[in-house]
Amino acid sequence: MDVADKLPSGWVVSHRSIRRWIKWLGQLDTLNAARIARKMERLAAHGPDIGMPVVRQLGRGVCELRVDKYRMYFIVRPGRVIEFVRYGDKDTQRRDISEMQKEL
Repeated sequence: MDVADKLPSGWVVSHRSIRRWIKWLGQLDTLNAARIARKMERLAAHGPDIGMPVVRQLGRGVCELRVDKYRMYFIVRPGRVIEFVRYGDKDTQRRDISEMQKEL
């Protein structure tokens, strides 16, 4: 893991590739980046069982954090770790999920 931030809830949010995360986030406008940050904070506060419409279970241990049209794909690791692996939007959803499952 490249980056892990300890959050107040006891959940740890990390990114498998910080470069991929920064590149993707940098393509978004400030408003959408802020919305994503708030949803990640909510996920960290409540964990991945928060459910729809925030988190959708995709199977094979893959989950999707949903923020408007944006999708961030993660897995849950032992020790209350949420590891983000891929990022995209509705238009790239199928490809993103397929590529992520190949990485795991």
